Amino acid sequence: MKKKLASLLIALLMVGGILTGCGNSGSKTSSSNKPVEITFWHSMSGKNGQALQKMVNDFNSSHKNIKVTSQYQGKYDEAINKLKSAQRAKNGPDVIQTYDIGTRFMIDSGWVKPMQDFIDEEKYDTSSLESNIAGYYTVDNKLYSMPFNSSTPILYYNKDAFKAAGLDPDNPPCIMWL
Repeated sequence: MKKKLASLLIALLMVGGILTGCGNSGSKTSSSNKPVEITFWHSMSGKNGQALQKMVNDFNSSHKNIKVTSQYQGKYDEAINKLKSAQRAKNGPDVIQTYDIGTRFMIDSGWVKPMQDFIDEEKYDTSSLESNIAGYYTVDNKLYSMPFNSSTPILYYNKDAFKAAGLDPDNPPCIMWL
């Protein structure tokens, strides 16, 4: 059962975002007739949420011994706050999608098992992960969460419009991200 759960978490990591195993207090053991049920909280809405639900549905249809129930929990900060309340009641999800800032909170809370433990146990190949992005979720050489939907802000500008405004298009003003 432990190996199946670890395999599921690794599979979910590829499906579900920056995910962290949350150690729900409920037992996940199952008889051979009933699938293991996994609760997955996420913060994907709109088209991204629809795409994520399709991935979960595809996973469920190809794994009869595991059933993942995905539940939208609002934006990342809302999901973390809901997790805090749920964990106090010992009723949190098995897996949660959070953002890079949430990684430190998850580690400090003691509610998570590092993804590195599953990676090492399954000998999962992480070479396809972008090392700079994975670095956001690595603490003390342990990957705590798996990157999924990381964003990179990009600014495009029209050089002709810069010229028309009297600006040097080859030396644009410094932009600070807030």
